[in-house]
Amino acid sequence: MNFIFIYKGKLPSKANYKEIGYRRVGKEIKPFIRNKKEVILFQNEAIYQLHKQMLSYGYEKFPIMGFLKSDIVFFIKNNFEKRDLDNLEKFLFDVLEKGNIILNDAQIVLKNTRKLKFEEEGFLVKLQKISKEKKEKRLEKFINIFKAFSGK
Repeated sequence: MNFIFIYKGKLPSKANYKEIGYRRVGKEIKPFIRNKKEVILFQNEAIYQLHKQMLSYGYEKFPIMGFLKSDIVFFIKNNFEKRDLDNLEKFLFDVLEKGNIILNDAQIVLKNTRKLKFEEEGFLVKLQKISKEKKEKRLEKFINIFKAFSGK
């Protein structure tokens, strides 16, 4: 089964994703890294939008279990050239985990990610469950090339 989710809204950049906070541990004040409040608001809005879409599939199907293939398109309004796919994926995968759509982003064993300059920001993600056998068959040629290179 395929699951398609769409989020329309702000996508945080790496530059504004994290901040240093401080907390008291005993008599010492120690730093720690946390998501900025504005990023948490973006995540909450994305989770809200995705939860509304989960209704159409039925909540009992979530979190999705097993191996997954993802097809992702990020729609970027500003600074298209500077937006890094890795950081955009971090935001998306945080939302999918915190929204209880998937258990862990380690389930994603195949992914196809791209970005597109567009007048609105957001993302579209298609998640597809795949069997272990299908995953291994798709990767067989890469495994053979890797084995040949390593001399085994």
